[in-house]
Amino acid sequence: MKGLEALDNSVRVHLDDRPASAWLEQATCLSTADLQRSSAYRRPDDRDSYLAGQVFLRTILGRYLGCRPQDVPLIAAPAGVKPRLSGDGALSFNLSRAGNYRLLALTRGREVGVDIETRHDARAERTLSALPCDLALDNQERDAFNRLTDEEAKDAFLNVWTRKEAVIKTTGLGLGRLPPSSFHVGCATALPPDASFQLAAPPVGVAGSWQLYVASLPATRATLAVALRGHPCAMPRLETSTLF
Repeated sequence: MKGLEALDNSVRVHLDDRPASAWLEQATCLSTADLQRSSAYRRPDDRDSYLAGQVFLRTILGRYLGCRPQDVPLIAAPAGVKPRLSGDGALSFNLSRAGNYRLLALTRGREVGVDIETRHDARAERTLSALPCDLALDNQERDAFNRLTDEEAKDAFLNVWTRKEAVIKTTGLGLGRLPPSSFHVGCATALPPDASFQLAAPPVGVAGSWQLYVASLPATRATLAVALRGHPCAMPRLETSTLF
């Protein structure tokens, strides 16, 4: 694994789909803050997913930093605030979890946000089904949705929501301060294996050049998005060499 210099002109994306139990075997690397935050999850599966994600995060960061996972200098952040590393404010990273998937993107000198969703994640489906379209979509996206069948709309909404969540996570503002209906990411019922594009209508008041990378995982009907704000760089591709 290359060091942090590998992130200066690129974004690296790591995707893992091993069972949470495989990561929990290494849970001794977790901090007191990690363990305390896990207590907020009432369902054991959700708690295990969170803890596995933190082990995954520490493991990957440790490989870039050249240190043990337990020595990664993560600064504990309140819910909804992007975590940082002590001593390296230029490094931006973001983690997303869905089912057995863990998605992590890292870069330097720009902000990054990620999201991954699956059609078989019951918790995510409950959240999305309770979210009114008029709160999630802008006018152009709603017009496009009105021309879709019910089945097409389900796939399109998941694709759009994944993109919007990645953009919102890039800013660190949260849904309350950056309504998803306030910016446009496009509407698609199906995605190619991967694609990247510039945001034509990025969030108002959030300066910077925006790039969006999207991909689908047909075998599991999962969709993911990586959003970047700042100096443009080569967008990632999900290749075997980037996976752990």
